[in-house]
Amino acid sequence: MIWVWIGFTVFVLAMLALDLGVFHRKTHTVGMKKALAWSGVWIALAGVMALFAYLHYGLAMELVFVGAKMPLAGFYIIPTLTSLLLIVGVLAISVIMSLLRPKKVVVNAETVTPANS
Repeated sequence: MIWVWIGFTVFVLAMLALDLGVFHRKTHTVGMKKALAWSGVWIALAGVMALFAYLHYGLAMELVFVGAKMPLAGFYIIPTLTSLLLIVGVLAISVIMSLLRPKKVVVNAETVTPANS
């Protein structure tokens, strides 16, 4: 098993060397327009992710599943299709629940939904 980790580490370091040494060999200055555009992209993505109030519960369930699957791999192997279906299913349910039932927000002792605030 140690050879798998050594191989993975060598692969990651090789890809990093390829990225920095070949693809981004020339240094360049990032202009204000490009920096603002990318900042806007990441802020918009964070805003969209904030709409899914229950997504973090789905992601937590995925982490628990993966964390339980790894030590069990020596005893029982869960089929790949089963893992993928479980992951996609849990994420889909958490997104659908976020769209159907927005989480309640308490503001100044009033309970309002995000759509009403």
